[in-house]
Amino acid sequence: MLGGGNMQRISIFHARSTQLVALLLVVIASATSLFVLHVFKDDIESQVFFDISNTALYTVMSTCFVIFLFDGFLVERSIRLLSKYIGSEFEEKLRASGLSIHGVLDIHSGMPQEKLRQCIEQSDELLILQTYVADLVQYEVSLQKFFSRGGKARVLLLDPTSNLVPIRSREIRGVTPEDFQKSIVQNIRTFQSFGGSSVTLRIHDSIPSVSIYGNKEKIFVGNYLRGYHAVQGPIIELSHSFYMEKLLEHFEEIWNSSKIYNKENLIDV
Repeated sequence: MLGGGNMQRISIFHARSTQLVALLLVVIASATSLFVLHVFKDDIESQVFFDISNTALYTVMSTCFVIFLFDGFLVERSIRLLSKYIGSEFEEKLRASGLSIHGVLDIHSGMPQEKLRQCIEQSDELLILQTYVADLVQYEVSLQKFFSRGGKARVLLLDPTSNLVPIRSREIRGVTPEDFQKSIVQNIRTFQSFGGSSVTLRIHDSIPSVSIYGNKEKIFVGNYLRGYHAVQGPIIELSHSFYMEKLLEHFEEIWNSSKIYNKENLIDV
């Protein structure tokens, strides 16, 4: 099945081919007319014939020029129609088929909790990059199922003693530095309680730019917007692509520069 972009390229190719043919006919007609008039310019008996021939040639040239302009107009119109109708139809079929463009499966207005729960329950691995998981209670049942099946998790949370805690807390409505710090610690305890040795938890001291939930097959990516938790803003659902590959590399870089969680140094809240 041809997509809107391919069909547009075909239309443009057709336009350019037709216009080149028309232009070539104009050039041939002009050259022929000039050549004939030059060779037989002194032949008076043939003057009437050449006048008629010249008129016919100019008519061909004018017709080709009109075709040249009209064909370009038709193609521009067809491109607009393709973009408006076929393009939208193709996008709907694309979504229905489960295929994606640049790995983007969907863009959600917030974290699609049911989809993330399914992802957790059906996976053998789990990757999380966050300052802290604000809605962790929504996934506790899914996490229990995940770990009971032998799933392995790698979780990156912000160091609760980091200087970034008061900075980020000021950007979220109604969250004090103390609340932020307590939430991180509670996340750590919850993951440890559910996962035990099946969860590897590390703490980082950097603003990670994006939040990541998922695995190496599919991830949900959010941004740290001012005034909101990352899961409350637009969430991009991604599958295999260059974009996803770079985000997973981003996860690994933060993982490698983070600190191993030390239970003994966990602050008391």
